[in-house]
Parts: sequence; structure tokens; C-alpha cells
Amino acid sequence: IAFNARLTGPGTGLNDLSVWSEDDDGLRIVARAGDVAPGSNGDDSFLTFFAPHAINDLGEMALWARVTGPGLSTKTNQGIWSEAGGNGLALVARAGRTASGIDGDARFRGFSLPGFNDAGTVVFRASITGEGINVDNNIGIWAGKSEADMSLIAQKGSPAPDVGPDAFFSFFSDVTVVNSQNQIAFVAGLKGPAVTEQNDTGLWAQDRDGNLRLVAREGASHSSGLFFGTFFSEFGYQLDSFVINSRGQIAFLNGASIWATDQEGEVQLIANAFQTVDLDDGPGTNLRTLGGLFFSGNTGNQDGRATGFNDLGELTFSAAINRYTNGVFVSSAVMIPEPATAWLCFIGIIGCVLTTRRSLLDNDRLKRLSRKK
Repeated sequence: IAFNARLTGPGTGLNDLSVWSEDDDGLRIVARAGDVAPGSNGDDSFLTFFAPHAINDLGEMALWARVTGPGLSTKTNQGIWSEAGGNGLALVARAGRTASGIDGDARFRGFSLPGFNDAGTVVFRASITGEGINVDNNIGIWAGKSEADMSLIAQKGSPAPDVGPDAFFSFFSDVTVVNSQNQIAFVAGLKGPAVTEQNDTGLWAQDRDGNLRLVAREGASHSSGLFFGTFFSEFGYQLDSFVINSRGQIAFLNGASIWATDQEGEVQLIANAFQTVDLDDGPGTNLRTLGGLFFSGNTGNQDGRATGFNDLGELTFSAAINRYTNGVFVSSAVMIPEPATAWLCFIGIIGCVLTTRRSLLDNDRLKRLSRKK
């Protein structure tokens, strides 16, 4: 567990903000406002911390923070630190310092929440400034374990893989994730002569060799599991989410459907709003039409964040099954190894009309009602 906390009592004031985590020995403080920020030559101290933080399975954290100190400005007052290697916080990237992989004198300016894994790899989106940098190329995605080990993954204005000639990245979403194999996934926008408002977003991920590959693109047709063709809708909406598991499989919510890649890398339909499912596991039928879907994502499964897609390829989601009731389902459609028969398992009914979407996967409230195979 990792969280921000405000302290009170004698001696607190400008140093009342702090970051904590819990390990086998109990709570421990990771960073506190007023502490010297590692990598700053002792001149700068932490001021505020952005949440949620990333915490890997080893209990190490990666965090994005703002600092204060002599001569700092909005172009130099933030950075990303991690505890990779178990030696305490160390600087990973700092505003005002060189952005690796960019020709000329490009420097980091701002960051987003980092992704993190057990190997200590940190991935993040950042804005940059400097000679040769303009609105057409001022954002990128970087990954690495330390400030000296940072690599550029993709840059605004660079060619986007697998979308034809003359198509270039135009933006990157705030969310970047990395799995246990150091494969990175992100949502991005496109621009170019053949790019329109109907096909200008997509989802990309690295393969095992580190090459970026297109997973799905807005406007592309796909008929998997449907009796009629469907088109991927725009990527990047707040409710869209995606997961990359340890096998490099991708699961994602797009519009009214949930999709996932199988062991061949092919995108398969998992569930679609308005599809009919039978909730009765006996000889009878209990047909229900699925309503709005919710899938927990935006993780690489080693950053401490909620996930609906495990490393076996099993996928969990919730869906409305009538006006007042939601259900939780588990799918084996892209499970590896493939089961003899793919199944959609109805776990149980939860919630009521007042239930919030984020509480739908509260395991303490689930009741197993039936199982279809």
C-alpha cells in the first residue's frame, strides 16, 4: 500500500506533506516535504507529491514530486524518483535536465504519473523544451531505471508504427504502463494527410523485442465475436482503460466493448454492451442484456494499481444487468494455455442503483451465484 498523508503537531508546517508505504515491518515514510530531494546536490527539497503512486511487488515505490529551492522555476521544479534496487529514493528524471534520445539541447519540463515494475523500470510521459523543440515535437515517452539509463520510446511528431506512411504521433495520454518483461503500452493520437477525426487515436504496445506495435486503432473494423462488423471508437477517453500482462497480452475497454489479445496477438472480443447472456447454470434460462461495462485497468500488473486482467489471461469485468443491479463476470476467452472450452463465468450480483462504478469490484461484497462453462 502507498499513500500521501498530511502531518500535524509541533514542528510541522511547510513539511507537513508526506508519502508512506507499508511492508512486513509496518508503515514507513518514503518522502516528506522539506527532505532534501536526491540528485539535487543538497539545494532542493520536496514540496508536494502527486498521487496515486506506483509501488511494485517488492514494496519499492516510484513517485512524481514537486520541489523547491534557490533559483527554481516552473521549468525546473519537478521530477520523478524511485526506490528501485532497495537503496532508497534516487532521481530518475528531473525538469531542466537533458532529455535523452532527442537531438539538440532538449530538456525535460513536466511529467505525468509513472508506471513501474519489479525490475525497477520506470516509464513516464514528459513534456520537453529547448533548441529545436516546438509544439509539433514537445512531448515524449521515456523508460529506464535511473537518470543515466533513460531511453526515448516515442516522441510527438515521430512516425507511428503500423498505420501506413505519413502518419505521426500527435499526443500521448497521461497513462503509460510497463509489465514484468519491460514491455510498454500507451494510448496516442495521430496526424497526417490520411488521418481524419474518425481514425486519429490508437493503442500501441511493445513486443518482446522492444518494437512498438499497433494493438487497435480508432475507426478500424473488427468482427470478432459479433455477427456484424464493428469499429473501434476513439481512444483516450477518461473511462477507457488498458492492461498489459506479463505475457504481453493487452486487454482494453473501448467504447461499449472490452477486448483482449490472444496468444497469437490477435484482438478478440470479450464482452459488448447490449449482448445477451444466460445467467442460469442449470437447465433453465435467465437471459439478461448487459449494460454499461467497467474494466479495471491502466496498469502493467506490477505497479500496485487495480487490474482486471491477470497474467494467465483471465479477465474480470462488471456490467449492468438491469436498472438496479450490476454483475461481475470472468472470461477465459484469451486464457493461456487455452482451456478446452472458453467460458464466461457469472460471479455474482452486487450493488444497487446508488452503487458507484469504482466499488463494483469490491470482493467482500461478492456472492457466488453460478458458473457457466
